[in-house]
Amino acid sequence: MDKLEISTILPVKAAMVYTDWTTSKRHTEMTGGEAIIHNEVGSKYSAWNGYIFGKIEELVENKLIQMSWRTADFAEEAQNSQLQVMLEDINNGCKITLKHWNIPDGDGEKYKDGWQEHYFEPMLQYYMED
Repeated sequence: MDKLEISTILPVKAAMVYTDWTTSKRHTEMTGGEAIIHNEVGSKYSAWNGYIFGKIEELVENKLIQMSWRTADFAEEAQNSQLQVMLEDINNGCKITLKHWNIPDGDGEKYKDGWQEHYFEPMLQYYMED
């Protein structure tokens, strides 16, 4: 199984990113792909027009979002991967770190690129416009 860790700095407080990540309308706006997500442990979510889906497993307000995670590309028999979204306030913004593991062998690089292209880049643009 593959695993990855990727980080970036966003020009807003961790509390804003946390709220936006766990709210359907704001998640959709910050990434550009439709999301259905609720700030509730045990709730199911989907993102990027249903391509990504899973369940929220743990929430620590303004600090951590942990979820089971898979895409429509996963083989039916493949286990869910796990995603931790860690948020930390720093000078002039927040550091967001994604730890993603239990990714099907050979797909780590593809999803690392996907996080950069479909999350970090649009999020940076979104927060720069605010």
